[in-house]
Amino acid sequence: MNAPNPFDSPACTLLDHTADAIVTIAPERRNDVQRLFGAVRFVVTERGGTAFSASAVASEVQVSLRGLEFLWVLSYTSWVMHRHYAARKQSRGVLRFSDHADTAALPTLLGWAHENQLANRAYTAWPDKTPRPSGPLTVTSSQPSDERVASELALCAVAWILHHELAHIVAGDGGAVAPDVQILREKQADQVATCWILDDAPPGPATVKRGLGIAMATVALAGWELLEPPMPGVPRDHPHPADRLWGVLSHPALKGDSVVHLVAALTLKLELDHAGTVVVRDDFASADDALSEYCVALKKALP
Repeated sequence: MNAPNPFDSPACTLLDHTADAIVTIAPERRNDVQRLFGAVRFVVTERGGTAFSASAVASEVQVSLRGLEFLWVLSYTSWVMHRHYAARKQSRGVLRFSDHADTAALPTLLGWAHENQLANRAYTAWPDKTPRPSGPLTVTSSQPSDERVASELALCAVAWILHHELAHIVAGDGGAVAPDVQILREKQADQVATCWILDDAPPGPATVKRGLGIAMATVALAGWELLEPPMPGVPRDHPHPADRLWGVLSHPALKGDSVVHLVAALTLKLELDHAGTVVVRDDFASADDALSEYCVALKKALP
């Protein structure tokens, strides 16, 4: 029996839109894209985890197909969860996946997506009878499916990651440096990507959509690290995922008790649950309060 080919994945329907995401995420900066990034190449790989990377020397950004799958699954799950909580007009409480037709398959899908991120695991095919990408939204999507909304959010998440990597190229980052210097570089790239996407965003739904994408990207970074924590005693060369998450979601455009912070909190709680990290408190006064508590739990879970 032949091993499954990752390039047969349903997520490949999004690959044609991936490079364009650096423009579509912030169309008001379209002219800047060609001026700054016109010579950059995008290369798709099948490596798992945080295998989005940039080479300033080769002006190349590597896009992880498995990472794209994970971002889509996380986006789909968080969107459906939020929709259920919004319908109940609450932000906490137990949501049993088995109670609803549109959530029953989520444990299988999430389990598969997490397993496929592990560096030492062979690729396994997208599980049957589970939701899958169906392309991003179109101008005719008057009543978009959850799958199309998830595709749009995943592409927004990819856009933030790509702009983070492109920031490294523009800055000329490369070569071995001390861990504290690399952490500074990563923080600067986070800030550049976030400001690119949000500084000139029109208020309202456009800002919320972009913010949700950024939330998915940074929660995914936390999820990836929870799956494969750093080796004990090895100095960090990237910021702690809790600091990254809270840092980017503190952008002035996203401040306050917003939908973005609520969805980020729900999704981070999902990743903490998967890692076996128990958060006992459930009396949150706001989405900001919940997100802050979950970031504290993330700090405890990861050195």
